[in-house]
Amino acid sequence: MPATLRASWQNLVRADPAAAALYDTATERRWNRAELAALGIAWAAAHGDEAAGQRVVFAEPNGPDWFRVFLGLLACDGVAVALDAGEPLAAQRVTAEN
Repeated sequence: MPATLRASWQNLVRADPAAAALYDTATERRWNRAELAALGIAWAAAHGDEAAGQRVVFAEPNGPDWFRVFLGLLACDGVAVALDAGEPLAAQRVTAEN
């Protein structure tokens, strides 16, 4: 049976938590796996009860906030529906409603 994305991510973090995972060009900050995992866990702690098992539509620009929401949804068994943050809000609403 293939591993889930959540299990694969957890295995990567466990294998080398200090490994580079993201370079944020806006702030020039480097994020490692453990730091991104912590962002996701914090998001899940704050929103997990309402997001668990739910499809959650979000539009974050690429960067640590995108990973915070995406990994948080993985952590609480939510379903991430990522929209293009660059699209106009009206277009995002149409997509989210479909």
